[in-house]
Amino acid sequence: MKKYKLDLSYLAIDGTGIKIYKDEETGLVKFGYPLNGLPQVRLVLGVNKQHIPLLGKCYPGNTSDVEVFDDLVDGLDSKYKELTRRSKKKYVVFDQGNLNKKNADHMRQYEDEKIFFVSLAKYATSKGFIDKVDKSKLKLVYENKISENNCTRIYGKSMKGSIYGKKCSILVCYNPDIDKKKNKTLDRNVQKVKDKVLEINKLKKPDAYDAEALISKYNLKRAMEVKGKKRFKLVINNTEIDNRRKYFGFFVPFSNDLSLKENLIDIYKFRDVIEEGFRVLKTDMEIAPEHHGRDDRIETHNVLVVCGYSLLSILRVILSAHGKKYSFSALKRLIISGYLNEGYCDHEHFKEKQKRLWTMSPKGFRKELSVVFSSLKIRVPKFDMALCPQISREMKDK
Repeated sequence: MKKYKLDLSYLAIDGTGIKIYKDEETGLVKFGYPLNGLPQVRLVLGVNKQHIPLLGKCYPGNTSDVEVFDDLVDGLDSKYKELTRRSKKKYVVFDQGNLNKKNADHMRQYEDEKIFFVSLAKYATSKGFIDKVDKSKLKLVYENKISENNCTRIYGKSMKGSIYGKKCSILVCYNPDIDKKKNKTLDRNVQKVKDKVLEINKLKKPDAYDAEALISKYNLKRAMEVKGKKRFKLVINNTEIDNRRKYFGFFVPFSNDLSLKENLIDIYKFRDVIEEGFRVLKTDMEIAPEHHGRDDRIETHNVLVVCGYSLLSILRVILSAHGKKYSFSALKRLIISGYLNEGYCDHEHFKEKQKRLWTMSPKGFRKELSVVFSSLKIRVPKFDMALCPQISREMKDK
């Protein structure tokens, strides 16, 4: 931890559903959130900023978020005391879909234990707080450099307000990149509807169905309407469109911790780390689909995959300390390329000119693999091999 500066300032805890391809339920496998008829298990992980999973547990697929958090909170001061003893406060970040008055009130019972929640206010609630701020006077509250030419900047203003009837810390945030993106999307969708109406009017038997379908698809029913019988006219409510543009780029995170101000956005954005971790598990680490039937085998499969994810995360931290940064997918490809052979090869075909042949395969990743081995202070293994001669089709026929 000291050598590679493992970060324990934040611990993000979240859960995801993993589909199980079987027909019946068991003690662990239950029908949960997915609507496609497949049962699942819930995998809950706690990761730090460097994606290293420091705690994890499998739950039945129908376990609610509140039940999961209650169980984890009970274990924070017993099972995970060494991880959490340095943290003065702990935060549960709710997805917007899981946010409701019942969950918010339930989490408030842990305030005496310095456990708080952070979530995103819903659109209807956010509008009242957004109307109170001047976009031009917002100050920079968050910055994340993605690449040399790409940087996310969020501006905001903190305030106190009431949500679900209780006082909260509120941060009105504005992302200019999202604002531009949504405006371009809206302009493009409006133009598509206009073009469709012109196209329909050129037909011998015009029918407004296709234009109305586009309006419904782009959620523009309150902003646009097709009128007429033989020839159709598009009526646009510019007031409604301008009102939508007014709120583009804004979002409003809030918390029951009244001491939070601009730092509220750091806690809320930290949830992106665990979300990215789940994407890695389901794509690069291939945790799903699971075709096991027994609960113990399902848990073993999940443990082994999460262990691989943990080792890959630790390797990324070590390589980053040596100036090499890799995505999970790139590092996985590099490790797989490590199925290499390097050494002297003896074969009778080479005895006339030279007794031994030096081989190295694959060649493309040699330098990068050397960095991995040197970072871990491991020598690149070299060994002698026996080369099996290839037999041509002509020889096989004979």
